Amino acid sequence: MTGFRFLHAADLHLDSPFKGLSHWPAPLYRRVRKAPVEAFRRLVDFCCRQRVDFVCLCGDLYELQEGRLEGALTLQKGLWRLHEAGIRTFLIRGNHDPDDGRHPRLQWPPTAHWFSSRQVESVPFYKEGKEVARLYGFSYPVAAFRDSVVHQFRRDADAPFAVALFHTNVDGMGGHENYAPSRLRELLAAGMDYWALGHVHQRHVLHRSPWVVYPGNLQGRHMKEPGEKGGYLVEVTDGAVTKLEFVAFSPVVWQTWTVDLTGVDDEEEMLERIREVFRAGRGLSAEEKMQETVTIGRLVLAGTTPLAYRLQRTEVLDDLASLFNAELGWDDGQDDGEAERLSVWVEEVANRTVPPVDLAAFPLLQDGVARLRRWQRYEIPETVRQALAVLWNHPTARQYLDDDLAADWEELVQEAESLLMTLAALSREGGR
Repeated sequence: MTGFRFLHAADLHLDSPFKGLSHWPAPLYRRVRKAPVEAFRRLVDFCCRQRVDFVCLCGDLYELQEGRLEGALTLQKGLWRLHEAGIRTFLIRGNHDPDDGRHPRLQWPPTAHWFSSRQVESVPFYKEGKEVARLYGFSYPVAAFRDSVVHQFRRDADAPFAVALFHTNVDGMGGHENYAPSRLRELLAAGMDYWALGHVHQRHVLHRSPWVVYPGNLQGRHMKEPGEKGGYLVEVTDGAVTKLEFVAFSPVVWQTWTVDLTGVDDEEEMLERIREVFRAGRGLSAEEKMQETVTIGRLVLAGTTPLAYRLQRTEVLDDLASLFNAELGWDDGQDDGEAERLSVWVEEVANRTVPPVDLAAFPLLQDGVARLRRWQRYEIPETVRQALAVLWNHPTARQYLDDDLAADWEELVQEAESLLMTLAALSREGGR
């Protein structure tokens, strides 16, 4: 059987708005604002260089709610480039670009196939005059699509290699609306060789042989979508996946650095310990250090130190962020060309330090900290979930809350512990 290769990506969000960035230097803001478009350009460049046989783009390709043209035009331009390179594209629509939305009327290349929103359909892919794969797909008819259609995906008996494109939430994965819900066992029962999924923004290989894969989104949009983002290059030989390789395309990488200040007694030593992180480029891959990629970081200060008192002040944390951004090269007086070459920006400094406190001297505090540490190791307590349920169900309050509190739970507990112990130590010492 003829071998072939394809690229699987999803959740491009090509004209996704970035909010709360007005305080950033203008060159940095422009780079972040254009990051989804640049990531897609890199994807197209890669596919053309590698001469892949086809590309699967699995939903949420651009934003209809914003009413802009940039995303659709960017997608159109990229698909025509792939067409000119002899590369076919297969696309489905998700909850951000459903079929019933007000899509701009654009001319798509004849090699781009949009799957139907009425029912699952199949399309053959030919190479050297022979069918080597059959692709199945389904597009969202409406944005809030909560029906289960997984039963419509069934491999044909004569399909040489079956690829299914599906924008779905498998087994109710947290942090994402439960649209087009499915169960892993249902996907495995459909007889497909490769499930090209979309919707979840983190990379996951849920199953191997048959393959059930989330590539994550193409470009992280905030600190809760950290690390390199991109797609999967899939190689198939003799009807089986022989290689699955992640390829990074994101020009902006969100990162968290944690600096342990245990044993640090003065500010100068603290500053030097933090500088060591930036000098060593800790946590940065070779690709992230390239000029074309900027890393936006969150600096977390942890450990037991007398500096915990001072670090409780928001103004001090802001001072540290300003200091290190200046040392990293950001300067209000620099020209745009200089700023374009900078590769690291400290977005926030967070304090998770605790003072050196003898918990035995504070029985109530000791009990409270013990409870917090137990909570940190487990899921959110049901009492907390119930207390927040009213807010989550309120139409106005809900828009200010994160769907996935579990992702922030450990951090919230650490922050509470830091504040409790610092306040207790201050009360013991009469405040200072």
